[in-house]
Amino acid sequence: MPRMQAGLRLTAAAFAISGLAFSSVTSCSSSRDDDSLARADASAPSSLAEPPARAVTSPLTAPTKPNYNAGPVDESHAIVQRGPTVDVALPNKTPPFRDIPNGAPADEENEHEHEPGRNPLAFAVHNGPDAVVQSERPVATMPATIQSFLGQGTTLGGCIFPRPDAGEPVGCTTRGVPPDTVGAVGPNHYVQAINSGIAIWNKNGTIAQAAKFTSALFTNHPRADGNKCGDSPAQGGDWGDAVVLYDQLADRWFITQFDIGNGVNNNVGPSYQCVAISQTGDPTGAYYTYDFKYTNAINDYGKFSVWPDAYYASFNMFDGGFTTATHCAYDRVSMINGQPATQQCFNSSGFGFLPSNLDGPIKPPAGTPGFFLTLGGGNSLQLYKLKVDWATPANSSFTGPTTLPVAAYNQLCNGGMCVPQPSPGNALGSLGDRPMFRLVYRNFGTHAALFANHSVKANGAGGIRWYEIRSPNAGPVVFQQGTYAPNDGKWRW
Repeated sequence: MPRMQAGLRLTAAAFAISGLAFSSVTSCSSSRDDDSLARADASAPSSLAEPPARAVTSPLTAPTKPNYNAGPVDESHAIVQRGPTVDVALPNKTPPFRDIPNGAPADEENEHEHEPGRNPLAFAVHNGPDAVVQSERPVATMPATIQSFLGQGTTLGGCIFPRPDAGEPVGCTTRGVPPDTVGAVGPNHYVQAINSGIAIWNKNGTIAQAAKFTSALFTNHPRADGNKCGDSPAQGGDWGDAVVLYDQLADRWFITQFDIGNGVNNNVGPSYQCVAISQTGDPTGAYYTYDFKYTNAINDYGKFSVWPDAYYASFNMFDGGFTTATHCAYDRVSMINGQPATQQCFNSSGFGFLPSNLDGPIKPPAGTPGFFLTLGGGNSLQLYKLKVDWATPANSSFTGPTTLPVAAYNQLCNGGMCVPQPSPGNALGSLGDRPMFRLVYRNFGTHAALFANHSVKANGAGGIRWYEIRSPNAGPVVFQQGTYAPNDGKWRW
């Protein structure tokens, strides 16, 4: 399902509901007072000025006490790792994206889309009622949707499966089922990526850049092995699992997809992560491109985030089968300046981690590590911290897990496929065995919190279990949690 990233002044939330679509938009703001980015020489455009205050129907307040206590936090198994794997990626400069010719479509036979591996740890066996199902719908505090328009699909970007023999076009960017839709909102644009394509809209809904293959962005970028991130999938091109982020601290766009150099059928490394960072706040303009290498495995299910000291990444690594979770920090300041960029990586047990993404106008306190969260065994969350030292990588550390007990839940579809659809009735995957993108960090001034969610079964259908984790850096606690599953027969996941 699509998970839309919060933008500078536009927070977009979307839930997939079987037979019903719901979306809402509200206003927020963000600042760019990151002194550590002085090397970027990026002055704030006038569009970044703070908007006038807007009235809301109810104040943004938090409960005064937890609404459910599932037990004490367990840090007895936490360890501190040091000595990350270190690698350097060299930059390349692109012409403006709007001027890059659209590449040739990838060979359909090499298109890949596989069911993600299952989480070996998230065994939430619970056949009783969900103790934190919300008894009332939330108070409607969000204003009406500002704009609504079609994304990439049969109307924009062509078809799902090109069949020239059936009269269908070859040059379409919508390839693979599901398309793994993702998008991000900035001050002036919305950027959407799917498994093979990128399209860009102005905020009034007009198209700023029609759909192009994602590989077009990396056409001139040579990989470390001499091939290119922009080649066809047979040589490592539009493999998908794209992610788009808007970096409000630097007014930059982050676009990435992975690159399986040896082909998905071989299921072995090396593999790569192709990353593009816009040179300005204009997503149709020029980019710096990078490829980060993973020597011994395929870096599947990559998830990424914006943090003051790094772009953080998490992967499920496969080498014939699942091997480990990998957590990386990319040198953000170097990347927004088009300089050689280091990545530092640690491994852990666990599966389907999310890195923390900074939302809102207040940055975390200086020195706050990046956080990584996943579902633990039984009814729990597992939290890790990555503290990166770019000057002396040997001092970098990865600490965890901190196990946070949560209210018992029923894992939706046991993590597999069971979400019903209208005729012909093909069931949809739940991904109920992992948290859903993104892991949001907010600093409210008086306190800081992480916000996470995953899919559960409640009231005979799919529901959304959500958490607020207070003080993640020192004494984390699940401050409140709930399951949004109105008893109306609709599936939410």
